[in-house]
Amino acid sequence: MIITLVSPPDCQNCAELQAEIDELKNRYSALEVAHIDALSPEGEKLVLQHGILASPGVLVDGQFFGMGAISIEKLESHIMTGS
Repeated sequence: MIITLVSPPDCQNCAELQAEIDELKNRYSALEVAHIDALSPEGEKLVLQHGILASPGVLVDGQFFGMGAISIEKLESHIMTGS
């Protein structure tokens, strides 16, 4: 499973979420994390495609999961159940 964070540089919410995702990576070995700068051409495309209006935008296996203040509990539940 790949979690993609779409965020601008120096995003405090993003850094906090990354720390929580690092904890999840310790429990779920198959978990991968990708970072895409929201200001890059690829990031701008994802922002428009998924309607990301707050940082970070979070995709799970390429599908929109959420944006802004993400519940790590919800994300972990999604990882465990795949839904």
